[in-house]
Amino acid sequence: MPSTLYPPLFIPGTAGYWAYELQGTGPAVAIDATVDPTAIVCSSVAGLGPIPGQEQVDSLRAVESAGAYQDLGEIGGLRTYTIPVNMMLLDGTFLGLAIRGTIGTGNVLGLPLFALEYGALSGVPRAAAYNALDCLINTARLSFRPNAFVSVDIEAWPSVVVPALPQNLAYSSLGDPLRWENSAMVNGSYDYRAQITSVDLMISNNLERSPGRNRVPLTGPEVAISRTAYSIYPKMQKLQLTVSGQWDTDSSLDSPADWGTTIISATNGSGTLALMIDHAVIDRKTIRPTSTNETRQFSAQVNAFGITSTWTPAV
Repeated sequence: MPSTLYPPLFIPGTAGYWAYELQGTGPAVAIDATVDPTAIVCSSVAGLGPIPGQEQVDSLRAVESAGAYQDLGEIGGLRTYTIPVNMMLLDGTFLGLAIRGTIGTGNVLGLPLFALEYGALSGVPRAAAYNALDCLINTARLSFRPNAFVSVDIEAWPSVVVPALPQNLAYSSLGDPLRWENSAMVNGSYDYRAQITSVDLMISNNLERSPGRNRVPLTGPEVAISRTAYSIYPKMQKLQLTVSGQWDTDSSLDSPADWGTTIISATNGSGTLALMIDHAVIDRKTIRPTSTNETRQFSAQVNAFGITSTWTPAV
């Protein structure tokens, strides 16, 4: 037995950071890899939030015997990693990683491949950081509210997660998160800008994992890439916009016609983010019951099938 009890250090929740780096040359984990990849230095800070978490599932399967009346062992199945990202957005370029583009090197069927680093900001004792490699974004939800920071909830699927060296970042060196600046939502000659109180955008890439590689190595302690998927790939991208606001008597909200391009923009001292959503069509509209002395409210679920993201640095 050890002679000295290891002193535990319980760390309360605090602020964390998310940094990323594009993998322009392709996957970090090769098809025939037998050792874990090294961490990729992530130089762009995407945002701030709670100390990040992660999920690893080993899909264990029990070895059963008719005569033993208990499990005889456990065999690992497909190993998967999922990274839930909840942050206030600093860098609008990061959102481009959730949007499909032209198929080529450094992406999977048009969806950008990137490394994601996450950890605690400076000042946390025994702070640890992690590096998620060969990441693709499965879902991204953006929330825009007046005079509030842009909130982003993302589910990222990496091939593998390995330890990284914390960057020891301080909030004072990062600047302010993006704030909602404007929403241009026009149907015909009617501009709803003054009525909109909130906008939520959901991007779904419907990722799927291929069958997993074998156990690596066959005996002894496993490496992190053991039993992971050979590849992760996106299927159809789906877009949904939820708009809430103050109800007006104009009848143009009754029209299911194509509303053309809806623009959502946010800004900070570093630049301006513009999301251009094409071919927006109302799928569901709700007018809420209104009591005396209340402003009548509406919400609309809008389907779309085209989106581009533009980040313009401040001059």
